[in-house]
Amino acid sequence: MTNDPKINDPELVKQAIGINAKAFKGILPGLLETDRDKFALVREGKLVKLFNKSADAVKFAVRTYPDGFYLNLKINEESLDVLKEF
Repeated sequence: MTNDPKINDPELVKQAIGINAKAFKGILPGLLETDRDKFALVREGKLVKLFNKSADAVKFAVRTYPDGFYLNLKINEESLDVLKEF
């Protein structure tokens, strides 16, 4: 994991999730047409990269963003249920 103190700040975590969730919701319709069932890695409100496997997205994200402020979701309609509170 990380020793970054920001990850322990609930407000910062919630804010980061909200920004990434909003971005994912915005790009989801287009991704459903072109990349359904892949995994989208989103950080700071931007699509970083697409992956075929969730594990690959997580490995990349952990190495690249040790602060943990990223979102990794499968590109499908069910992912919207995960984000409904954001």
